[in-house]
Amino acid sequence: MQTSRAVVSSPGANFHTVFPALGTTVEVRSQGPADPDLVAHLQAEVERYESAWSKFRPDSEVCQLNQAAGSNRWIPVSDATRGLLLTSMELSRQTGMFFRPTIGALSQLWQVKPWLAQIAAGLTPKLPTAAEVEEARQASALDNLLFDGASSFQLRRGASIDLGGVAKGWIADALRDLMKAAGRQDVLVSIGSSSLAAAGSSPAQRPWKVGIAALTPKFAQATGSTGQAAGSTGQAVAGTATLLDASLATSGDNLQQLPTLWEGQKVHHLVDPSTGYPSQSQVRQASVIARNGVVAEILASTLVVTGDPGSLQRRLPQADFHWMLVTDEEVTTSEGWPR
Repeated sequence: MQTSRAVVSSPGANFHTVFPALGTTVEVRSQGPADPDLVAHLQAEVERYESAWSKFRPDSEVCQLNQAAGSNRWIPVSDATRGLLLTSMELSRQTGMFFRPTIGALSQLWQVKPWLAQIAAGLTPKLPTAAEVEEARQASALDNLLFDGASSFQLRRGASIDLGGVAKGWIADALRDLMKAAGRQDVLVSIGSSSLAAAGSSPAQRPWKVGIAALTPKFAQATGSTGQAAGSTGQAVAGTATLLDASLATSGDNLQQLPTLWEGQKVHHLVDPSTGYPSQSQVRQASVIARNGVVAEILASTLVVTGDPGSLQRRLPQADFHWMLVTDEEVTTSEGWPR
């Protein structure tokens, strides 16, 4: 998830910090003066979550779970990890299993970045066989993640947890809440420019304006919108939204897609767990605004895979969310998309 951009700052928001974390950058803005202690607190909060959820840290709770897969051992986890896993499991069931926290085996199989590097070096990537895909698809079943009803989880053999953007959605919300608890107003948190959480607590309740980056110049011409991303050079946008006490997630295939087709299919890193292969919907990019960052992340991922917002609305009739979908031909939004 890499493609939303903050375009216009809320008036009066002059606190600004950017620091590397989570394999990307974390950016926080709000009203109020610079405060080194507050910045240190933000960094410590991100480190706390990353140390628990990173799949690249051998001592993280996620890595401990993955390493113990198939051993019949229960791995105790923190309250935050328990909450994120249980929330992800429940939303996975509610949305039709097109997102799963157990997608790790398939994510590992469809790593597009190394293939792009091989192509750049003049080499031909070795893509997975049908048998490898099927094995990883079965390993990614949600029922391979077991919960003991208290505070421990267990994975069956071959299964692997990959929290990806869902973790970023949770952390963005947590940093927003930390800033509000510190008395800051008009807060915007951006993780990797794709997981955003906003809060407008000033008397004026001034929303943030956010732009969704255009995949091609065609979309920017269609909307007539251009803007400058916060902390970056100017970038054309496909559309804009306003955020006030809400979270936004964007999922897209544009940064990790092979330049050629394979066996008649697009090859990218956004996998449909029901088939084991990269999503073949016509949706190239999906953005979702919701009250909760985890909900926004899961719905955005689901919409890229299914391309069917109507199905999501039927499955979640009480949910309060809005969407923007981008295909090669058009940009569409839900009724009530907050412009």
